[in-house]
Amino acid sequence: MKRVLPLMLVLVAGLAVAIDKTTPSAILKTPAKFDHKVITVSGVVGRFTARTAKAGGKYFLFDLTQGKDKIAIFGKGELKPAPTNGAKVEATGEFEVARKSGDRTYNNELDVTSTGKDKNGVKIIK
Repeated sequence: MKRVLPLMLVLVAGLAVAIDKTTPSAILKTPAKFDHKVITVSGVVGRFTARTAKAGGKYFLFDLTQGKDKIAIFGKGELKPAPTNGAKVEATGEFEVARKSGDRTYNNELDVTSTGKDKNGVKIIK
């Protein structure tokens, strides 16, 4: 019994930090289900752009597509290596149905910015 309890605690802790894996199509069918949740989304990169803000901070944007369905990906910093258009990736971050920034609203966006203490980011799949 003494050995079973620590093992059960490890399993329960692992389930608590599990991240949902999904696709752009599944998100767009029921976006409210994913709102403000950390998820991993697989798809194909489209319209990748790396930019520098007026204040000097670097960031990147791209569409994550599955067929005709797509969600927006946003991240602060740089991706090294940066994915090319057409690359298959997994993106992990917090999804928001509508994110406001200043006077603009961004719909169906996944923020993959990492704080260093999370699993957020973009992984190229070969």
